[in-house]
Amino acid sequence: SRARDLETLRRAGQRMSAPTEEMTAIANRIRSECARVVPACVWFQFELLTPGSEFPSWWWGPESEALEDGVPEPERFAPALPGFHRRTPWQILERQLRSRPEGTVLGRIRLWCDPRRVEPRHVELLDRLLPQMGLSIQRHLLDREAREDALTGLATRRILEKRLHDAHQLCCESG
Repeated sequence: SRARDLETLRRAGQRMSAPTEEMTAIANRIRSECARVVPACVWFQFELLTPGSEFPSWWWGPESEALEDGVPEPERFAPALPGFHRRTPWQILERQLRSRPEGTVLGRIRLWCDPRRVEPRHVELLDRLLPQMGLSIQRHLLDREAREDALTGLATRRILEKRLHDAHQLCCESG
């Protein structure tokens, strides 16, 4: 069981470290990893808490096909299970995603889980996956900082030169 958990974490870390361009894609990866690690998760919310990001928030729920902007509004109670008449309030797992090595808070995730189906092992796996989630956010923010001017939001000279070189190559190849 422990070896299986370690393999799950290793695979999740590999999926989280693949490069992406958009923060929405990273939020979607975090959502999918949370759903794999904590199967009792029904609602998901991810908030980016870095300065200058205007604190965007994405959520996903049972009726959602894709991540949506904003804040989720789940019902007060978890859905009824077959054979049970009593509904219980959600168990909300809220975790902060931190940068390494400084430890500054980059984001926050909230998972609304059915408390009757949450296992301590799943929560432990989620906690062990948090550093990899934080690193993928940190990598994206550093990449964006290297590509864009902080004041204007325009591409840096290095990006401009690369795009001009690519356009020149394409013109030379196509005539």
